[in-house]
Amino acid sequence: MMSQRCTLGALQSSHRQAQFTALGKMGWLIALIMGSVFLVPMPVDAIFGLGLLLLLLTHTEAAESARRITRDRLFWCGSALLLYLGASAFWSLGMDWMGVTQIWLRIAFIMTFTLVVAASLSELPGCETRIRHAVILGVLVCALITIVWFYLVPPADARLQGLFRFNNPGRAGRMYSATLPFALCVIQVDRGRWRALGVCALVAAGVALLLTDTRAAWLAGAVGMMVYGIATHQRDSLRFTGVLVFCCVVAALFALWAIDNTTVRSSLFPRGDSFRLGIWSEHFKHVLEGNYWFGRGQLVENWVVVDGHRFRGAHNMYLSILGQGGVVGLLLFLTTLAWVGIRLLLHLDLSQARLGLGLLLAGCAAFLLNGDRIIDKVNFVWFVLWFPMGIALAVPNTRRHPGTTSQPSAALND
Repeated sequence: MMSQRCTLGALQSSHRQAQFTALGKMGWLIALIMGSVFLVPMPVDAIFGLGLLLLLLTHTEAAESARRITRDRLFWCGSALLLYLGASAFWSLGMDWMGVTQIWLRIAFIMTFTLVVAASLSELPGCETRIRHAVILGVLVCALITIVWFYLVPPADARLQGLFRFNNPGRAGRMYSATLPFALCVIQVDRGRWRALGVCALVAAGVALLLTDTRAAWLAGAVGMMVYGIATHQRDSLRFTGVLVFCCVVAALFALWAIDNTTVRSSLFPRGDSFRLGIWSEHFKHVLEGNYWFGRGQLVENWVVVDGHRFRGAHNMYLSILGQGGVVGLLLFLTTLAWVGIRLLLHLDLSQARLGLGLLLAGCAAFLLNGDRIIDKVNFVWFVLWFPMGIALAVPNTRRHPGTTSQPSAALND
């Protein structure tokens, strides 16, 4: 018993010391970036991102940790996707240097973010805990403010939106959906007041998500919670896959029944398909008219006209990537998604892998109905693609310390 206490004390001491290293500071910045995205205007997380990049470039310890991550072939795959899409900006119609510069700066930020997430999660006890706590606090405050404002000043379209950059029901809904797996993870792993805050965040984000009246976000939220729930109870990869396939088949049968039932269909989809089929058809025509092997480039404005209405973007991430980067870009994108998913699937004994898989598959579902670019400022894509990729890069090297599995720990959770 005495030796166990000494060991726990030593772990706590090393945990406190780790917070003040360069990598520890970067872990705190990651938590601030992901938590503050709900509450602050756009330039603030860009400043945090600049700090992240400067720390990585100026501290040998952090640079060495990141360098080890870059030897992973998964990092090469994700980098190839980003660099290829960045290069496509040069053959975009109407290419301008301001747009090219912006894209390459965002690529640098995304790659830095992914590297630091991977290095921090694999080497710093407690980093995952800080990140998920920051996220649930950010969404809890944001959701409560927007719900209260929604009832005090009802919007004209009766759809709730978020704060600042998420002042749109679609964007807000997707962000709320991405936080549900975080809240479930806190409820399942943490104890005491954090578990209570996780329940509050889950309820508040769920209510806000419903009030956005965004079907794509509803789908993403449902998939994220379902995947995390299954992974929590089925940690064997084969059993998890079997249960997930069964749930998907049941969901597909329900969807077919709902589409065939006029009453249910009009209730679930009062806006019909929101011109989605027409948008996809027109966008695919543009793909075929251009260079479908290499795409039209990252800077092309994808406007289409359907039934006299003008729409920007394909409203489908897979079709957007096909239009921007052609068949080559889409294959790189699908390979990256599959590689990240398989890597996480093989480490379901780790809570961070279960969280990452829930986020990734929530994103894959949302991408069917929404999405325009994966190279962008901090948004939904960062939560469901780049953060899970960081986790996938971390899990093979994660140091097994108290809390890495779903078993709650008294002092060091994950």
